[in-house]
Amino acid sequence: MGRRVTGEVTATMVYDGRPVFDHFKQVDPDTLMGIMNGRPEQVLDDGHFYYFLLERT
Repeated sequence: MGRRVTGEVTATMVYDGRPVFDHFKQVDPDTLMGIMNGRPEQVLDDGHFYYFLLERT
């Protein structure tokens, strides 16, 4: 179970030994939207946050 942030359920994955956090939110039953957060030199892509989708196959 995730954590409620601003009234929405989310989850976060923390990496051992890396200053990186992946935050996830369910879009639909088969899709999660994610954003990578952490130290700017580790997670920013040309100054922008890295967003991604995970889809169940």
